[in-house]
Amino acid sequence: MTIENRLYSDIIIDSTIRIRIIRKIIHLVFSLLLLIPLTPIYIEIALKVNPVIDPTLFAYTVIAMISAIINSIQIKFPLLKEYFLQSARESRKKALEGINRVVEAKNVSLFIEEIDKVLMKYEEKFLEFLNSIERDYEKRYGYICITFALISTALGYALFRNSIIYGILSLAFIDSFTTIFTELTRNRSRMILKHTLLSILISFILFTLILLIFIDIEKALILSLSAIIIELISPEDNLTLPFFVAYIAYLIGL
Repeated sequence: MTIENRLYSDIIIDSTIRIRIIRKIIHLVFSLLLLIPLTPIYIEIALKVNPVIDPTLFAYTVIAMISAIINSIQIKFPLLKEYFLQSARESRKKALEGINRVVEAKNVSLFIEEIDKVLMKYEEKFLEFLNSIERDYEKRYGYICITFALISTALGYALFRNSIIYGILSLAFIDSFTTIFTELTRNRSRMILKHTLLSILISFILFTLILLIFIDIEKALILSLSAIIIELISPEDNLTLPFFVAYIAYLIGL
């Protein structure tokens, strides 16, 4: 391999790692948003609207159903995103042309053209970023992992109530930490199933420290170890982590 080819290969690898890390940071943020329906402020407001239905279960069920519907549309109509994008561009172009005809001033016309160019530029950058973080199966089958996570969270809360907090925390942190540190230590530590040994140890320690904010050391160690094992052996961690970690938290009295 020539020096040029080696450098090009390194650039591609670095870019791939960066994309995976960004994807997991986004995953972490959106996973933590699932804690909102468990907050006293949300529950208080929701009970004023409807005092009969469990507001947390209602929220999880609704967003899981919405996600499943969107996912089914993505599968049946894979070109729908391109259709909406094209429609949005055509609508924007017509709107700007309409403004241009009404104003009929050269300086305004140039200004409108610049606005369109700027919008196109940022639109293309956003699409480029979105395409880069989408995994291959997401492009074929839609964001099915989001649907899995929401269904798992809804079922976990329905059966184990507030124990789902720990399931959500594991989804946010264990899933993210193991992937990020595996990418960073892939060439420095041997692999154990899906992740490197060093990544597993770091993730275990960090998640245990996070859990110590809420629970005692023994239960934190049990939950952290359980989450790591589930992450390693699971065919789809978004589906299994929230539910099974919540179940284990329920069993140990959390």
